[in-house]
Amino acid sequence: MFQVMKTQITNTILIAGFLVMSVSGCAALKLQPVGEIGQSLGIKPDSVEMQFGMARMMERKGKLTEAREAYQKILDTQSHPESLHRLGVIEIRQNRLDVGLKHLSKAVAAGDASAELLGDLGYAQFLSEDLTAAEQTLKKAVALDPSQNRNVNNLAIVVGKQDRLKESLQLFRQAGPEAQALANLAFVQSQSENLVKAKENYSRALDLDPKLKIAAVGLLEVDKHIKTQNDVQEVTESKVVKSQFAESQVAESQVVKPQVVEYEVVEPLIVEPKAIATPTVRRASWNQPATATAVPKSYPSEASDRVLAKIKGLDPVPVQTDREVTKTAQRRTDRVPAVPKELSKQDLLSAIARLIDDAEGSIDIVDLPAN
Repeated sequence: MFQVMKTQITNTILIAGFLVMSVSGCAALKLQPVGEIGQSLGIKPDSVEMQFGMARMMERKGKLTEAREAYQKILDTQSHPESLHRLGVIEIRQNRLDVGLKHLSKAVAAGDASAELLGDLGYAQFLSEDLTAAEQTLKKAVALDPSQNRNVNNLAIVVGKQDRLKESLQLFRQAGPEAQALANLAFVQSQSENLVKAKENYSRALDLDPKLKIAAVGLLEVDKHIKTQNDVQEVTESKVVKSQFAESQVAESQVVKPQVVEYEVVEPLIVEPKAIATPTVRRASWNQPATATAVPKSYPSEASDRVLAKIKGLDPVPVQTDREVTKTAQRRTDRVPAVPKELSKQDLLSAIARLIDDAEGSIDIVDLPAN
């Protein structure tokens, strides 16, 4: 503990010496070199205390690379928890979180960890999203030194990130006034995307302290994010509506409407087949009368009757019609007698025609078998 206090006193003296040397326009002021100041206090220029003080001064000036090299030079020669602590902080500030966590953990493990060291380790664990470890470490830091409001505020943030907002607000109130506590709670809510509640608490903080800068800046940022979200939502909804409309249009264009094709019904043309006149051979049985034929009709006369009567050996009969002749024809097998020479040629032809008419109605026509 005494060594830590000595190191802090040495750092304060060295910082004061550098501040004096950096003052300009004071020519009458006699400046004493830092080395001489250290020697007057019994500190050697090449001692660990002097090297650590120089590295700490470079870190505070923002020369992180030079300070990192200075801390590493000390650690290359000996174990020095303070250099390990500051080296871990620089690694985190240069976005090497994993390396910084290792250095801070080693510094705590070396023993006699200060509230500042525990606070830095707890904050590093919070950055790595290990909220359980961060809460435990920060509680140790607050218990060791409750006056370090930075550690109290960091613990309140870790608790608030776990949705324990009432407990978080109590811790913020422990570290500062009501307006500042509400502004810090609004910050936690804004990090959790609870922008409406964050805006409400920033407004309450400004009502209590209109000059509170962190509340005014936070309220502007929250309003900006809310407006951006609303604009994005409107654009997204507009795109969704347009997309749905376009899809519906495409769907309608892809629907193939059935085409109704009107066919002319053509009634079938029924053509009645014409009767083909084919020559037929009329056949009649022996006991059925023959029908009228297309054979030229004979014209009966008294002369032809006498000729026919003489041929058949019959007495002359009155002239009859063709139908009567056909019905009354008799089948005869007698030889036709010779026609008298005194008959005229015309009477003979007429008689022959009458004979043929009678024979056609009574003679059967029978197809001869093929040889």
